[in-house]
Amino acid sequence: MRAPRLVWFPALAFIVFHLAACHMSVRAPNSAFNVVSKAREGGFEIETAFNTTVVHRLGITWSVSGTYLPGSGASAPEDDGRRFFYRYKSTNAFELRVQGPSYCEPSIGAQRKLSDALDAVLAEAYGWPRQGTASIKLTGAGKAVKRYAFSANLGKLYWLDYMSLCLVSQGDEALWFAAMVGIHESTHAALTLARHQPRAKDDRERMAIGSEACLLLALSGSSADFLKQYPSLIGQISNSYQLSDQAISPTVLCEDWRRYVKRELM
Repeated sequence: MRAPRLVWFPALAFIVFHLAACHMSVRAPNSAFNVVSKAREGGFEIETAFNTTVVHRLGITWSVSGTYLPGSGASAPEDDGRRFFYRYKSTNAFELRVQGPSYCEPSIGAQRKLSDALDAVLAEAYGWPRQGTASIKLTGAGKAVKRYAFSANLGKLYWLDYMSLCLVSQGDEALWFAAMVGIHESTHAALTLARHQPRAKDDRERMAIGSEACLLLALSGSSADFLKQYPSLIGQISNSYQLSDQAISPTVLCEDWRRYVKRELM
């Protein structure tokens, strides 16, 4: 089950990174994921947790991306496999980069399906609120990840960096799952920079989850068979910790997101 978005990051690492003004990542201490521990104590099984913090100061956008993946230890070294790159053709372009080991390469058909689905979703958001990139590296199961990535870019340009799981021969599903993570976290980042984030925390999460609900529906063509075939994708939404006390409908979440972006970004 997905965990809450975390808002804490190591202050010392941020200061060092600020001085260096470059991309970097650090291993985070257990205390950085205290909300995950709290969720576990409440009886929730945590499969993945992602965090996004974006701050714009003095003409520079600082992006902080947190990834938590439970595991028993380090996995074996992995080769670099196929790389997927997507960029929407607009002024405020959304970019998605996914890279994984060769045993988890997505099919050409899955990549085309994702590109078409992203085109359809982003067109409804008038391109995208602010330009930025979500980069996701796929890794094998069993690897424990507690990581924060830091990035600095001139202007209102965010760069997010995460890790996500991929099982052998499940490259298509892993690619689509990574894209849902990317558009969810990019929704937080882009709306923050555009100053259109909903004020209430629950509303912010609902909008971000709504963006990935729209992507899932675009991928599936609203086919129930598709959702049954790829349970992790619907689980990404229906098992969201943030909305665990609410009835979840991808269609309703998507419609809420559509109405919000049309009202705020028109």
